[in-house]
Amino acid sequence: MATHTIPSGSPIISVDAKFLITIQTVQKLFEGKFDVITSLNEQAALALFLAFQRVTRIENGFWNTYIDMIPKDFNTVAANLPPTLFALLPYQIQAHAKKQMQTFDKDYDSVVKLVGDSIPAISKEEYRWAWFAVNTRCITLNTTLPTTKYSAPKSKAKKGTPKIALAPFLDMLNHSPTAKINANFDPVAKAFVITALEEVSAGTECFITYGAHDNAFLLAEYGFVISDPLLGSGNEFWVHNQYDFVSVDREIIGLEVPGEKEGLRERIMSELEGAGLFGDYTLHLDQESYRVMNALRLYACMTNPAEFKGQLNRWKMVVNGQLEVVSPENERITKGLLKTICTNLILNISESINRLDDRKSGPELGKDGEIQMHFVRTVLESALSILKWNESQCK
Repeated sequence: MATHTIPSGSPIISVDAKFLITIQTVQKLFEGKFDVITSLNEQAALALFLAFQRVTRIENGFWNTYIDMIPKDFNTVAANLPPTLFALLPYQIQAHAKKQMQTFDKDYDSVVKLVGDSIPAISKEEYRWAWFAVNTRCITLNTTLPTTKYSAPKSKAKKGTPKIALAPFLDMLNHSPTAKINANFDPVAKAFVITALEEVSAGTECFITYGAHDNAFLLAEYGFVISDPLLGSGNEFWVHNQYDFVSVDREIIGLEVPGEKEGLRERIMSELEGAGLFGDYTLHLDQESYRVMNALRLYACMTNPAEFKGQLNRWKMVVNGQLEVVSPENERITKGLLKTICTNLILNISESINRLDDRKSGPELGKDGEIQMHFVRTVLESALSILKWNESQCK
């Protein structure tokens, strides 16, 4: 909360370099014990630092206050949701979380291999807490910190040169996609500074921004979602977050087309690759997806194998902006394919929301159950609305 008006161009917060936890901090702590600390990636190293500080806590320790400020758990991050809730999430979030945990397992194995019995044992659960603390709270250093004996020469910018850091207190500021700020390390002030790019009135909350992210990403990486009430005000179709979208990679790549001739699918995949249109298929609210529509137009060409070659040439003209559509019939089939995809996903997501409702009336939830369910519902509601809007356009 701003205690006074902060003019545009003025600092909101400044964190001195000595309070930034970087890989240099980790190297200094373990100097003489592990000469190869830079064999760890930065997130793994910073997580080792936090876990070590927590496990070996000493009275009046320099980092005690910061350790105490970090949440005791990260139960709202997608990867840490109860299995019954995790299973309700769209598959792209599940895939993101599973990849995240593969990285965590690899980092933990690297730490165990590096430290061995040299320091007090750090359990996998302790390290998991520290790893997610870093993942949800670290900042990117846009400007290199001053070179020390614990960092590589600037010209080489190897692993010893910090690229991320933990910044005590700064990580207490909340995210807003509309925050107008600049965040950078100031080499003159030797501090990481958040500067206001528009006036912040006294008595209002000071925000930072993590970037233009949808709620699925925010839930997977940071363990929260945002909901803008203005986006749903009086609208038939709405989303909680203006950046929300639905991934349909699996549905399009695995799509079965009536009348498909053997061997054509390989040609379709090759043509999509060649046009730069393979994968990254997403649906949004109030805008037609260029990638989705052109991929489906090509799929629709397979429904008439006898005319495939001619339709393929026309499809290429559509992609190059020379034609609006391959043909009226191709466009009709294309919209039919998209409608089928949307209808099936609408049924799946509606079922997931119903299962959430059933769970609410079931056994008593854990301490984080209500907020976990709210976050999952927020993601599902946006996805449902996006799909319904896209389905409505398939006429």
